[in-house]
Formats: sequence, C-alpha cells, structure tokens
Amino acid sequence: MTAESSAIGKDHDVIDLRAVINVCLKHWYWFVIGVVVMGCLGVLQILRTNPTYTTTASIVLRDNEDDVLFSQMEVLSYFGVNQRLYPSTEQRVMTSRDLMMQVLDTLDLLTPTYYKVGMRWKGEYPAHTFGLERIDIKPGLERAGFMVTIQIKEDGYKIKVKQGHFKRSSTFVTSLDEPIETCVGTIKLTQLQELREGVTSYRVQYAQPLAIADNYLKRLEVEMDEEAYRVINLLTMSDMPERDIALLNQLIADYNTLTVAHKQQVADNTAEFVEERLAMLEQEFTGTDRVLGKYNQSSRTHAGHSPALTASQLERQRMLKEQVYLLFYQKREETALTLSHASEPVRVIDTPKYDTLNVRPNTKLTLAIYILLGLLIPGAILYVVELVRKK
Repeated sequence: MTAESSAIGKDHDVIDLRAVINVCLKHWYWFVIGVVVMGCLGVLQILRTNPTYTTTASIVLRDNEDDVLFSQMEVLSYFGVNQRLYPSTEQRVMTSRDLMMQVLDTLDLLTPTYYKVGMRWKGEYPAHTFGLERIDIKPGLERAGFMVTIQIKEDGYKIKVKQGHFKRSSTFVTSLDEPIETCVGTIKLTQLQELREGVTSYRVQYAQPLAIADNYLKRLEVEMDEEAYRVINLLTMSDMPERDIALLNQLIADYNTLTVAHKQQVADNTAEFVEERLAMLEQEFTGTDRVLGKYNQSSRTHAGHSPALTASQLERQRMLKEQVYLLFYQKREETALTLSHASEPVRVIDTPKYDTLNVRPNTKLTLAIYILLGLLIPGAILYVVELVRKK
C-alpha cells in the first residue's frame, strides 16, 4: 500500500495529513461534484422556502385608579369586586383559544388560502381567490382536515384533494357551478375575486377551527417585560408579515373590547345592587318615621319617661340609616362614573411592525451550509474508504 493511497499511518492510528491531502487532490472531482450537487439542493431549498419575518408589538396595562377622579377600585372593593389588571392573568387571557378564535373569525382567517408563485406557495391576505363549502363530508374526515388544490386550465379546472398521507383524488371540471365529488366527500368551490395575473395554481385548506387557532397560538409569544412591570411584549413569526400586523392589532382591539365588556357588566351588577339597597333604606325610613311620629304623639298625651327614651332610640336608628343611605348614594354616583369611564384597559406603546433585517432563512448562511456539506460528505466517504483499505 503506497503512502499516497493510505491516509492512515501503518503502525499507529494517526492521520497522515500529507497523505490525506494527496488523496483529496487525487479525487478532486468528488469534491466538485459534491459542491455542485449540494449547492443545487441549497438553491432549491431557498427557492421553495418563503422568507419568515418577526412581527412585534408592546402594550401597557392601564392602572384603573388613574382613569377617574374618584377611586373606582375602592367602590368595587367595597362590594367585594376587584377590577385591577394583573399582567400574569392578562397574559393568559391574550393566549386563550376563545380570544384567538374571535380574532381569526373577524379577519376571515379560519380557512387559509394560498397561490403558487414559482416554487413557493404564498398565503393570501386579506382577500381570498377561492372559497370552500363543505356539502357532504364523509364521516370522520372533517375532523382530520384536507387540502384542495385548484389548477387553472384552458378549458376548465383540475381539482386535487389531499387528506392525510393516503387519500388522494383528482377531478377535472369545466366550471365551478356544480358540487364536486372528491375522496373526502362533496365540496363546492366558489371564485371570490379575479385570478391573479400569471398565477395558475391555488390552494384552499380546511381544518377544524380549534386546530387553526392552536396553530396561530403556537407562533404567538406573549411575555411580560423584564424591566417594566405592566408592559407586555407580543411576538409572532410567519411568512405573511402584513397578516401578522393585522392579527396583533385585532388581538389588542378584541382584548380591549372583551375587558371593557367585563368591567361594564361588573359595574352594572354593582349599580343594580346599590339601587336595591337604596330602595330598601327608603322603605325603612318611611316605617321609622311612622313609628317615631306615633311615639311623639304618645309622649304629648301621656306623662312618663319611657316613650322619650324609645323616641331617642328611634331617632338614633334613623340617623344611622341616613348615614348608610348617604354612603350608598355616594357609591351609586361613583358607580355611575365607572359606567361612564369605559376606557381601554390596554394602551399600545409600540405598534405592530415586522423586522425587515432579521429574515429567516438567511439565504447566504443556508447556501454556505450546503456548500460546506458538499465538501464534508466526499471527505468523509474518502476517509471511510481509506480505513477499509488499511484493514
């Protein structure tokens, strides 16, 4: 075995660097092929992958005590209700399924649609080219979801349906006026807007609304700021930054609406309770006045000390009830002030925006990794071959 062909020392398991270089130079074309093949795979990966952007926003929770002249928090605490917003609790509310479902329904994102440009499938927002109606889906398949691909032909449409790894169907139709029989059942497609120029392939995805909401929630991060106690940072990542901006804006708006509605309901219940107590006190005033009038009349016609003491007690009770009445009256006025101050509980300090510099994947880095693999793989193969020859 020559020194040129053996990259491993004969007596010791030590790599002979000069022999390795000689072997690599002798098989240089392996490295050229490796770089070309892996470089092509890297370019293919870049062409197929949509750029992913990071969209962020920051909000601050308002302190309810700062919103009014009188202390609403004192009023509500008096009746056993606390409306103070705690960041950890509101963080959980913002990542709830119900809130996300409401946001997606408002933005019409529960049925995602896509169109193909080159080798990439791009999401459509805010308008959709095609709409999907499920007429008669086979039992058990609606829960799993499916994908419908519409290919525009000169004389009609080629409809492909994919469900899971095994169910496939392809149907050609001349128009979309009639329902279409597929592997998942009967569906109806509707063209909602003009076709995009130069685009001949579209997709409509159907999945359970909860599954769609969970998919959005996986990409959503709601974290408390490390420096400011009442500041919450929101972050999401996708290949559709315009949609993510609308998503975060709608999430904040719907959260404000939900929280204000809750505060309004609590204030309404408090107002109703106060009104009931005031009505009861007014009735008690009337009864006390009658009894007091009778005792005063009796004290004029009969001599004795007992009626005067009783009248004094009744007068004291009446004064106490007047104080309670004034307290409830004050609470009613402050509750009315609460109802008139339906300020948004969240204030936006950094509006949603996406980062144009930090884009994933990094094209140069991806291509460099594939080229490096194109050099390492042939080198590893040559090393293994030399080990086998030595033995």
